[in-house]
Amino acid sequence: REGGKIETALLGNHPDDSAEAQIELMLKAAVAGQSKLVFHNAAYDLCVIARTYPKLIPLIFQALENGSITDTLIREKLLNLSRHGKLDMMPLPDGHTSLKLSYHLSDLVLKYTGADRTAVKNDEDSWRLNYNMLDGWKVADYPAEAADYARTDASDTLEVCEQQQQSVNVQGSLETEYF
Repeated sequence: REGGKIETALLGNHPDDSAEAQIELMLKAAVAGQSKLVFHNAAYDLCVIARTYPKLIPLIFQALENGSITDTLIREKLLNLSRHGKLDMMPLPDGHTSLKLSYHLSDLVLKYTGADRTAVKNDEDSWRLNYNMLDGWKVADYPAEAADYARTDASDTLEVCEQQQQSVNVQGSLETEYF
C-alpha cells in the first residue's frame, strides 16, 4: 500500500515476464524486514512458488521464519478461536443457534469490506477457474477481465488483512502488526 492506495503487480508464467526475479525481490525484501507478504492460503501459494522456482525455497523459509509472511485464512481461524473457541461454528447471541463459518476469501471480503465477490469467484466462467487458458501468455496480453480479477484478488487479500488487524486492535488482544 502506497500513499493509502493499494498497488498491485501481475506476474505471469511467460519466460519474458521474469516472475521468478520479481518473486525473489519480494522475498528478499521480506527477509530483510522491509515488507510483509500477505496471502490467503499461503501454504498453497508458497508450495506453487517452491515447486516452480526451487531456488527460492531458502528465501521462502527465511521469510516464514522471521514472520514476514502472513495468511488471512490462518489469521481468521486464530481470531475465531480467540473470540469463541470454535473453528467451524460461531455461537449466536441467543445461545441456542450457531452460524457456520467459512474461510473462503470471498466470504472474508464480504465480512470485512461488504463487497460481494461470490459471483466472480464461483461462476464456472470466472477467471478464477479458467486461468489455465492463459498458460504461457505474457501478462501484458491478458484480457482486461483476467488482469482485473487477479489485481482485485490481491487487493482484497490485503484489505482483509488490514481489517483483521483493526479488529484485533479494537479487541486489544494483540498489539503486533500482522500477528
